[in-house]
Amino acid sequence: MFGEMRYAMPTRVRPGYTPQESYWMDKIEAEIAARDRCEKPKNTFLTFLKEIKKNTVLGINRGIIEPHCYLYQDKAIAKIEPTGWINNHGSKAYLFHLHKLYVLDSERSSGVGTAFMQEIKRCANESGAVIFLYAANFNLSNEDEGLPYGFGDMNDLIRYWRMNYLTYTGNDAALRQWYERMGFFNACTHDGQEWIPKSYTEYRNQFVYIGENFSGDRDSLIQRTDESGMCDHCKKQKDH
Repeated sequence: MFGEMRYAMPTRVRPGYTPQESYWMDKIEAEIAARDRCEKPKNTFLTFLKEIKKNTVLGINRGIIEPHCYLYQDKAIAKIEPTGWINNHGSKAYLFHLHKLYVLDSERSSGVGTAFMQEIKRCANESGAVIFLYAANFNLSNEDEGLPYGFGDMNDLIRYWRMNYLTYTGNDAALRQWYERMGFFNACTHDGQEWIPKSYTEYRNQFVYIGENFSGDRDSLIQRTDESGMCDHCKKQKDH
């Protein structure tokens, strides 16, 4: 799962939230205030944060400076960052990017990953958020595409998580099937500006989940599954 987060400082740090979360609250409130009409109530972002904090530990509390990281049962970790698509009006109020999710190697096949994803979906359902991701199997390493490491301890995992060196292992078919079972669907996740496809990007690895309480422009999201709503890169790959 890929993406880049811009670090910025808010006008004020809000009680109980990190500087990065406060910054996004400022951005969302400013965007909503500037519009006469918004497709989604302004509390989607705040509700998602409130819900995800109920059953996870903030990464910043475990020494992870990288924003928007959450630990689940000390067995799995994910980075879920707020963002927006320039060609979906108002999407900054409800859109999240699941940048990466990793389960301790010692916990593979234990159901922890599925439980964590169900928790993420619960937060999206409760808040009406939309989540998108790029499905790719990866391991952490000490250099890009280096020797893949395995982890049985969260403290060790955190140390390499901060380094952010990834080794992609391929064999994504089972992972794609897993996301499909979890209720995600294939769609173009690009907007031509902030989110641009890479040379290796595959349409079949791009997934979107729409929270049950989403009340924005659902048609504009579903249109991303049709060629009329796709970027040229995805059009060439759909149904091939």
